[in-house]
Amino acid sequence: MIMLGKWIGAFVLLGATLSAKPQSVSEGPQKPWERERAQQIAAARREGIPTTIEELIGPSVPDDQNAATYFARIAADKRKLSTEEVGIMSDLSSDYIPTDEQIERGRIVLTKYAERLALIHGAAHCKVFSKVPKTFDINANPVALTDFVDTAPVREYTRWVVVESEILVHDGKPLEAVQAASLAFNLAQLAASRGTTISYLVALAIDAMAASGMRRILYSAGTQAGVTDAVRTAVETRRRFPKISDCMRAETVSALLISENMRQDLPRLANLSADRALKEVAIEDSNKTGSWGRRYGYSTDAKEAVTRYLDNNDTHYIGWMRRLAPLLDLPPPEAAAAVETIGRECDKVKKHPDYMMAASLVGSVTIFSHTLPVYRSQQAARAEILRAAAAVIEFKTRTGKMPEDLREAISPVPTDPFSGDSLVYRREGEGFVVYSVGASRKFNGGPAGKRFKGNETLFRYPLPPEKAK
Repeated sequence: MIMLGKWIGAFVLLGATLSAKPQSVSEGPQKPWERERAQQIAAARREGIPTTIEELIGPSVPDDQNAATYFARIAADKRKLSTEEVGIMSDLSSDYIPTDEQIERGRIVLTKYAERLALIHGAAHCKVFSKVPKTFDINANPVALTDFVDTAPVREYTRWVVVESEILVHDGKPLEAVQAASLAFNLAQLAASRGTTISYLVALAIDAMAASGMRRILYSAGTQAGVTDAVRTAVETRRRFPKISDCMRAETVSALLISENMRQDLPRLANLSADRALKEVAIEDSNKTGSWGRRYGYSTDAKEAVTRYLDNNDTHYIGWMRRLAPLLDLPPPEAAAAVETIGRECDKVKKHPDYMMAASLVGSVTIFSHTLPVYRSQQAARAEILRAAAAVIEFKTRTGKMPEDLREAISPVPTDPFSGDSLVYRREGEGFVVYSVGASRKFNGGPAGKRFKGNETLFRYPLPPEKAK
């Protein structure tokens, strides 16, 4: 499971969203930096990148079709799960096959909070998670992590449908269990639709829970009629996990609104010296702004100096992000190498006032160039492995024997996102293993008969006994 906490600090500034409205600051003919900013914004819009909150949120939808409506009603329920109940839900959504006692304890929790489960179902059936971001003062401390606050609870709500699926399997209803577990795929898409790196990390964690739920259904009921086909169909039709570039739409809006929030202070700044005004808006090297006029040709007029500073940083941020976001969709090694090129560009100019705020914000994204593509590929591999494993179990149930080659069970053979080749399949006595070679491209599936305890992605069947409870 992805550890979200250690990433929060890097996105305190980037992940938050303002609601300030753009304010025109131009008087007379446009300056070069004003024209360049307008050109970059127009280019971003042509590429489908939102640059305002209105564009990010999109057209309004009826409340009953907006997941935010259901999440708000859940949040309004002041009843809190006890520590014991939280533990029950956590245990039942882990990778272990639950005991009868755990199932019964979980059933009690779901019965007690039946209305909450119904609301989670309602949210999961929505196609939109639209919520107007909260406002905050950019100078306030601490800065509100609006998007994390909005999306993190969705991860906990996902446990409920996964637990529900465990109970349904136990009750002899595996097809209904698949339908319940597949709602987790929907919840992952809703979380990712928020359009920030934080929401994408939350969505990846949810997607992992969905895959884990499907995996346990295969272990518990994979030989029952229709189960393997239902799992494959759910993965192929319900899992529509977006690209990383699609999930960074709000980052540009956030940066532009940080800039626009600073512009709201222009009437006051205009009464200061240019040096003092720049010192107040600069996020780095504020003690050196007194030399900007001489070194970089900044105007002695405070309003013009601040406008140039903000406009140029907006321009360069948008330009970098237009290039950077699609690179994160490349395979992990290629993504890291390509993004590092942009990172080096930022490093070279980050002391220049025309670039420093943009370079700082883009730098917060580039630190994920190694991790986000790997996490995305791991989740894609889990989904493809589920499809392959379901096909092999179906083949064994139908023919009474294991396929010698994965192509006998499924065609075309699912692709390993890390290698670009087919997933690896190996018979192991009366069982099998299907696996991805992983980020190292060297993983070999681990030892037969044992559950691999690392971060690699595989499905070993039957479930190794040391992991069963």
